[in-house]
Amino acid sequence: RLYLQIYLTFLGVILLFAVLATVAWWSTRDQSDNAQLLHGIGGVLSELLPPHSNPERVQSVLERLGKQFDVRITLRTDDGELIGAYGKPLPP
Repeated sequence: RLYLQIYLTFLGVILLFAVLATVAWWSTRDQSDNAQLLHGIGGVLSELLPPHSNPERVQSVLERLGKQFDVRITLRTDDGELIGAYGKPLPP
């Protein structure tokens, strides 16, 4: 019985360490990496998408990308006007 208590205590300590390490990682991660990644993705998408003067083609490309990556996509003009979306449009 003593070995079982020691074993369960050891597992509890490992689990507690894993939870604390995860919380520390999430709270201290660098947000500038995410911003840089999103900026890069935006640049690639601007090259892939057709001009917004052709809304049917833009919508078909957004639907294809949204289905492939299983994400919601919203495309807006610089002043926030909705051009197209896959899924429920995201707020501006």
